[in-house]
Amino acid sequence: MSERTRFQINEPNISSEEIDGEVIIVNLINGNYYSAQDMGAYVWGKISHGESLENIQTSLCQRFMENETTIRDQLSAFFDKLESEELIVRANDSYEASGTLIDVPMPEQYAGPKLNCYSDMKDLLLLDPIHEVEDEGWPRKKKAWPTATPEIKD
Repeated sequence: MSERTRFQINEPNISSEEIDGEVIIVNLINGNYYSAQDMGAYVWGKISHGESLENIQTSLCQRFMENETTIRDQLSAFFDKLESEELIVRANDSYEASGTLIDVPMPEQYAGPKLNCYSDMKDLLLLDPIHEVEDEGWPRKKKAWPTATPEIKD
């Protein structure tokens, strides 16, 4: 992965929100949801603003006394995980962030960014009520199959 590579959140397939310093990320295609806290939440916020991998790495190396190689390797692994889960996609040079912007302050202590994945609500999340609501609302009851009534003859 090139240090100058920029990524963007894979919208509209991905939805995310920051809640009390934790970022909850939902993959609307496969139904998995993710949690990123502390450094992971901070990095996700930087991605949402269109920051390059190089800029994020530089800011972390300047702020923390951690070994630069350690930061680079952990950050690269985090980006690889985000990309393999299809939460982010590579952005072109003209990309400007315009979707959901997330602001999470940089943590006081350095710890490698982590992403926790959960699939226990997959079936519920794949119902996608937010985008598929029709006039009759949600949830909709399944239409009953017509039952055959025997024809009665006198």
